[in-house]
Amino acid sequence: MRERQAKFRIERNMAWGGLRMWFLVKDENSGLLSVGEDIVMRTLAENECAAEPTIHMTDEMACQLMDELWLTGVRPSSGEGSTGKIAAVERHLEDMRSIVASELGVKL
Repeated sequence: MRERQAKFRIERNMAWGGLRMWFLVKDENSGLLSVGEDIVMRTLAENECAAEPTIHMTDEMACQLMDELWLTGVRPSSGEGSTGKIAAVERHLEDMRSIVASELGVKL
């Protein structure tokens, strides 16, 4: 059975302010590298559903894609669970621990 290792590569294009993305697959047996090229868009007929997704990916591939996007500075728009929000909650918890420790006369 052929083993294939898929990776995403993303770079920020400063000239026009967007991202460029490559989808690469390396065949571990042959060492050959394949690259996905232009996606072809097709208009669906009325009441037609898309039978197949544009891309199938494993959880590991999705995680690697998210990591690549993060490295180029892309962040979730909702900010839910963002680093800044988590840091604020951590500071609040530390403040609360200090208040409780002070009131109970306990050293942290």
